[in-house]
Amino acid sequence: MEVPSTRRLINDALNDLSSDQLASFRTALRERRGDGPRVRRTDVEDKSPLQLSELLVQTFLEDGAVRVTEQLLRDIDCMQTAAELGECAFTHGDFPLAQSPPLADAEYDTKQHFVDRHREELIVSYINPILDYLLQQGVLQGEQYDRIRSLRPTQEQTRTLQSIVGLPSLVLVRV
Repeated sequence: MEVPSTRRLINDALNDLSSDQLASFRTALRERRGDGPRVRRTDVEDKSPLQLSELLVQTFLEDGAVRVTEQLLRDIDCMQTAAELGECAFTHGDFPLAQSPPLADAEYDTKQHFVDRHREELIVSYINPILDYLLQQGVLQGEQYDRIRSLRPTQEQTRTLQSIVGLPSLVLVRV
C-alpha cells in the first residue's frame, strides 16, 4: 500500500471542506499568529486545496504542515476533519512528535480525567524531543530546559517537567 505524502493528506482534508469553510481556512492561515513564518493574502487568495497544501508544506515544511493545518481546522470548528487529518498523519508516521493519534470529539465528552483515559499513550521513552518542542513553543524557558536535561534518570526529568508545566503525576516513563 502506498503511503500518502503530507501534501496529499492535507489536500484530502481541505477537499472535505465546504466553500465557506475553505474561505475561513484561508483567512485563518493568513491571520495565523505565533511561531513560524507568516502567509500573505496574495499567497492564499483564491487558491485551491491542492495549491494550499503545497503552500503549507513549502512554508511549514513536512513536519510542521500537518500540525499547522490541524490547528487551523480546529480554529475554524472543523473538528472532525482535523481529527481525521491527525489520525491519518499519525498512521503514516507524519505526526510531529512521537505521540498518540488525536482524539475523536466523542472522547472529549467523558467525565474521566484525560490522563486516566490515555495513560498508555502518555508513557514516553524519550523526553528530549518533548523538551525541545516545549522550549520551541515557549512553554519552557531556557533555564528550565537546561535544568531538566541535566537530570538523571529519565523518570526524574519527567517528574520535574510535570511539576513545571502542571501535568498530573500519573504520567509514567518507560525506559
